[in-house]
Amino acid sequence: MDFFRTPRVLNDPAAYAGWQQSEHAGRRETPPGSPRGSSSFSMHSLHEALPGLRSRSPSPEPSGHWYGPGAAEMHQREQEWAHLSARTLRHHPADAQAGQAIHDLSLVYAGSETFRRTMATVDAEGPVNVRVDPEVSTAYFRPHGREVVLGQAYTGSRPYAMGVLAFELTNASLSEAYSAHEREAAMRRMSPHEFAEGAERIEYNSVRDTHRYYEESRGVLYEAGLDVPQAWQSSVTEEGEVVPWTGSEDESVHNAMSTGHFGQYAQSYARRPY
Repeated sequence: MDFFRTPRVLNDPAAYAGWQQSEHAGRRETPPGSPRGSSSFSMHSLHEALPGLRSRSPSPEPSGHWYGPGAAEMHQREQEWAHLSARTLRHHPADAQAGQAIHDLSLVYAGSETFRRTMATVDAEGPVNVRVDPEVSTAYFRPHGREVVLGQAYTGSRPYAMGVLAFELTNASLSEAYSAHEREAAMRRMSPHEFAEGAERIEYNSVRDTHRYYEESRGVLYEAGLDVPQAWQSSVTEEGEVVPWTGSEDESVHNAMSTGHFGQYAQSYARRPY
């Protein structure tokens, strides 16, 4: 229940090193990516559910009509996030990359009402463990154990670490929907195609909401120097309009079919001993 289509740079160490150098030099390049690697119900990284990564140019400055939270509200939201994340998002103290990604999401929490609603659901359903695993090349949410695992390739870039973590936390907020789909699949003995399509339609909520988080918090991210629309499945036009990479539920299902993600769901379901 996670997905992030990724380019081939992860498979080329020289290219990945070049990407890291360009990131540190202040250029915003396409992020490192990875093939699918998780065998859990969440078996894909955020990029793979999307069309191919767009070529990128610098993101235009948010237009003058954008209004973000004022200083007092920003401080209040930061305090709220500090308490909520300490209560709900658990990570090992030595895992500095996980801690940084969690901390950075305070910006999105301050700017995005949609993200605040998502996190209220996650909080109500119980703590989530967050960890970075150098042996994992994807990112995924593991429902059994309520754990988000981030591949280290993503955490080298603060904007992408935020985007991936926000996506996986959104998947966590959809646990009830996935559980209901699992129960219906067992009761009706769905075909693998039916099961995969239902799962993809649920997951579109994460695709859609990840874009909304960016759309609503872009001004805050821009001020912090962390404005990378591609990390949030979005693009910004020359006129400054924020547009999603995936425009509808049907388009999301089509993309999943073309990338092989749909097939992963279907194959996993087909192996079950029903």
